[in-house]
Amino acid sequence: MGTTFHRRALIAHLGAGGLLAATARAFAAAPPPAVPGLAASDGSPIRNFALPSRAPFADVPGLQRFGAAEADVVVHEIFDYNCAFCRTAAPALDEVLASDDRLALVLVHDPILSPASAAVAQLQQTAFRRFGADAAHGFHRALLGSRGFVDAPRAKQVAAALGLDLDGPDDGHPARAETDLAAQRRRAADLGLKITPSFVVGDTAFIGWPGPVTLRAMVAAERSCGRLRCD
Repeated sequence: MGTTFHRRALIAHLGAGGLLAATARAFAAAPPPAVPGLAASDGSPIRNFALPSRAPFADVPGLQRFGAAEADVVVHEIFDYNCAFCRTAAPALDEVLASDDRLALVLVHDPILSPASAAVAQLQQTAFRRFGADAAHGFHRALLGSRGFVDAPRAKQVAAALGLDLDGPDDGHPARAETDLAAQRRRAADLGLKITPSFVVGDTAFIGWPGPVTLRAMVAAERSCGRLRCD
């Protein structure tokens, strides 16, 4: 199976029901690609579309940024902790980030797969507010490295193993995390990002993990010509 969201993989990932039907409608109504002919590392086509701004998340609260402080390219990842494709992408995405000292990654929570996903996302946002970016990033990586379904009790076990107490006294951070999470979800929906993982680079969004080779090529093209591919 390829690294992007083929329809067969999408069915397995989402299951039957209303969410699958809504996703099928989204694919059918997809706008023309912003970058025609864009393909993943396995050669499969990448669905992509233009966004109205090169900074579509600039005013969204609670975003977590890692990598280069003075990055010339920023990759936004829209993800869900129970998304199998997000988990597959995580270690390779970390490698791409670590190998490029001019690249930054911004996390955008979009827990669309279950209420449990939303609860886990809120816990991770709470960790960010309570313990800071480095601790939250470690928690994020551990969650994506987990096996099986992740819910709030499982997430708290992962946090405890990292020395993060998410059951501490109410310091206002959980309420702020809930507000941040809601804002992130709204913006992803407003931009038409209805599948995880999705990514935004510059003013272009694309669906599915493209593979590390393709992502590096996209970053290089963005630096060279301001698009995901230079013709």
